[in-house]
This record gives sequence, C-alpha cells and structure tokens, in this order.
Amino acid sequence: MKLSIIIPVYNVEQYLQSCVQSVIMQTYQDLQVILVDDGSTDSSGVLCDQLAQQDTRVQVVHKENGGLSDARNAGLCVATGEYVAFLDSDDVYLLNDGLEQLMALAQAEQPDVLLFQAVDVYPNHQTVRKAYDVEYMATHSGVEVFAQLVRTQSFNMSACFQLIRRDLLEQHQLYFEKGLLSEDVEWSLRLWRHVSKVRAINLPLYGYQHRDGSISTTYTIRNLCSYEHIFAKFVQLYKERVVEAAAELYWQTVMGYLAQMYTSCLYAYGQIARKDKSEAYAILKRYATLLEHSISIKSDRVIKINRLLGLSFTIWIFAMYGKFRRFLKRQ
Repeated sequence: MKLSIIIPVYNVEQYLQSCVQSVIMQTYQDLQVILVDDGSTDSSGVLCDQLAQQDTRVQVVHKENGGLSDARNAGLCVATGEYVAFLDSDDVYLLNDGLEQLMALAQAEQPDVLLFQAVDVYPNHQTVRKAYDVEYMATHSGVEVFAQLVRTQSFNMSACFQLIRRDLLEQHQLYFEKGLLSEDVEWSLRLWRHVSKVRAINLPLYGYQHRDGSISTTYTIRNLCSYEHIFAKFVQLYKERVVEAAAELYWQTVMGYLAQMYTSCLYAYGQIARKDKSEAYAILKRYATLLEHSISIKSDRVIKINRLLGLSFTIWIFAMYGKFRRFLKRQ
C-alpha cells in the first residue's frame, strides 16, 4: 500500500535535506515523496532535483509561487498513494519506523483518517502533545470522534498530523483554500464533515519545529483576518444548513470549535500591533456571539467573564494573561 507524502518547498535550503532524509530513511519503503517547489528564490529548487536524482521515490513539481495551499493542491494532483500525508519542509519525522507502524494500522483497519502525535520541538526542549483516546476512536463514528476531540480540546487542526485516504479527498474535492494563513483550520473543518472511520496511534512521529520569528510564533492582524474569514464562512453555512439529525452533531461541533478559536484570539490580542488594535477589536466584537456555541470549559470561562465585565474588559484580561503565558514560555 503506497503512501504519498506531500512536502511544499519555499526557500528552505537550510532545512530541506534533513526533512527529506527523515522520510527516505523510513523503514517503510512504498512511498511517493512529492516535493513541490513553490517558486523558491534560493537553491531549494536545485536541491529538490538533486534529491530526486538520488532516490527514484522522490518526485519534484516546479511551479510559480502561489503559497502553501496552492503547493499542497499541486501535490495532491500528482499523488498516487492510497493514503496521503503532509509534511512541512522545515519539519521532520522523528522515528525511522514510524511510517511502517502507521501503514500497518492503515492496512489493517482502512480508516478514512489515521491520527498520530506531534512533538513540539523548541531550541532547548521538546514536548509530546496530548495522547489520543484510542479505544474511544475504535468504537465511535467519525463525527462522534470529532465532537469528543473538540470537547476535550484535543482537536488538532494541522493537516500534517494525520494520514488521509486519497479517494476521500478526491471524492469531496477537499483542496486547500488559497490565500489564508489558517488554511489548515478551514480545510480540517470541511474534511471532518466526510470522515466516517477514524483510528489513532499514540506515536510521537512528527517533529514540529518552533523557531523564533516563525509564523507559528507570531500573531498579526493578518492572522485575525484569516480567522474572521473562517468565522464568516462557517457561520453562514451553519445558518443555511438543512437541519437533519445526522448532521447536527457535526455543526454543533464546528460552532464549538469556532468558539475555541475565538477564545484563542482573545489571548493573542496583546500581540497585535497598536495601529491595528481598533480593527482587531471590531472583529472580536462582531463575532463575540460565537461564545454562545461553546462546548468546552475554556470557552465557558470566557462567557462568564464577558457577561460579568463586558467585552472590552474581557479582551484586556485575556490579552494580559496571554502575554504572561508567553513570558513564562521564554524563561
């Protein structure tokens, strides 16, 4: 059973070699490694071609720069594996037999989605993310698993921490929306509408690299505007939905996850530049009603504070708390 691994590449010459080596050194051999050179201006494109010459499983797509979503979509168009995985070009797989373990489970169970753990890799330490309730996933439907993940704040929106059946992606045209900073969130919420069978393995395989100044460690008005786009899109879809029992749990869970996203925006408000504060506040005010859809303790806490103190003071409190947490992480 073949696994297609899609790696978007853009100006990552210093990281690409170690990323690809972590894949081709896997004990699982039936791989299609797709390097999508997204118009790199450094030597990344040349390095992609060199890596393809060294291993016939490596396939290179060169294209004009279109962003991460466009690069992933280009990879999906040439993928031939029964399952698809996404790997960012500055990250790595940590366990040489990790893919072998994943594909053994995929072959045995044939899930739509197979989840595995990520490891947050910082300059001075590593943290393994929360373990999955494997038994629950083996005995419940996809939408029930989705709801449980969101309720327990275990839902990870990254496309990279899972294997997905390629025919599911093709059947439902599950491509990434271009131009978003939070493309994984929008894509994941659409994906889980169609997931019937989920399996998971508590295997710390994906090494998610955190570097100072990277997109994952900064938050600007562009991030919040991307969130606003997702809020608007799914709130509208929720309003227009045909009410049917089979889909209601999915929609309740989507709205619950949007409430969690809104809460995270409150924590991040303090990072937004002063010149953009008024625009950010207007967005938060416009979508404050998302909190009414909370299905987690974290968002319930925000609701209580908001009702007691009002939105302005709630934003200030959580922004200050967010600053304090970031200070502690740097220590």
